[in-house]
Amino acid sequence: VLATILIMGYISFPVFALAALIFISFEMLNNSLKAPTIDEQLNLYPGRHRYHFRLLIEVAAPASGGIIVAATYFAPAWVGIVALSMVVLVTILLSRATGKSFNEEVMRLLVTGDEQERRSAIDLYDHLEQQDDYERFLQELVEGEDLSTNINILRTFASLKTHKPLPEILDMIEQEMDDSLRIAVLRYIDELDFEKFDPFLHYRTLEVLKDICLHCNSNVARAMAIKTFVQRASPEISVSFVIDELNSEDDRVVANAIDGLSHLHYPGVVHLLQPYLKHETPRIRANAIVALWKYPKSRFRVRAAITSMLYAENLKHTVSAIYAAGKVKDSNYVNFIKEQLIMTI
Repeated sequence: VLATILIMGYISFPVFALAALIFISFEMLNNSLKAPTIDEQLNLYPGRHRYHFRLLIEVAAPASGGIIVAATYFAPAWVGIVALSMVVLVTILLSRATGKSFNEEVMRLLVTGDEQERRSAIDLYDHLEQQDDYERFLQELVEGEDLSTNINILRTFASLKTHKPLPEILDMIEQEMDDSLRIAVLRYIDELDFEKFDPFLHYRTLEVLKDICLHCNSNVARAMAIKTFVQRASPEISVSFVIDELNSEDDRVVANAIDGLSHLHYPGVVHLLQPYLKHETPRIRANAIVALWKYPKSRFRVRAAITSMLYAENLKHTVSAIYAAGKVKDSNYVNFIKEQLIMTI
């Protein structure tokens, strides 16, 4: 329909087609400005700029398009072409200048005393065209004391998948580190491409992951570290380490190792984990059930283990079995769980 209108307009009045084309271009520009603004949410920007953005988006673009269309309609064709070319040139120059100033503004917000503005700068950082000033963010992460801000910075680095700040981030890890911050570090490491590391950084990262597996108090952090270690280390190193973990005398270490393997899909671990379906520790048995459920050939033994735990006299076994049945989402045990729930009411 649009093409027909343009053809008819061009036949009847050639300048009409050019005017319509200019109008469509500005309408597309207007929509392209609205879309990212809605996605980014205007509240991410400082209050002093928020209304300027809103004015530009809602008023300036459509008004400019209307003025150019009107000028093209009433002026000779060459005037419209020159005007449109000048608008395009000015827009390009302004966009480059605005992009540079926007980068500078984001970096300035990072060191402001306003907590909300610092968080906004972190949220906007991964949308910059260049992240050359990541050292400023890294400094805020290393020296800053606000936990939520540090976690947000790590999330931003994870979304960028950049390993440039990794050495300094590894230096941050210590035994007394907050568990939520340590988990954020592990999520960041898990997003990285280890093939881009130099050999020494690769080795150091794996050693840090091993240390977390062995000495961290957080079960979640241990499981995440084992998962990342097994995925990123060479088969010989990862398998040897996992076997040592599974043979540990500490039940927590064994349970965390199995939990870490539950996030992977390696059929080769089936023969390693099946003996733990009969382990005397309820948590180890439950983790083995969850880890083995994804392998169809193990379903029969897994169901047998769940059933034996559900009807065990030891309450801890029953609770762990209910947890495992919920994790694997097997509807065969729904009625039993409902009965147990009714009995406790």
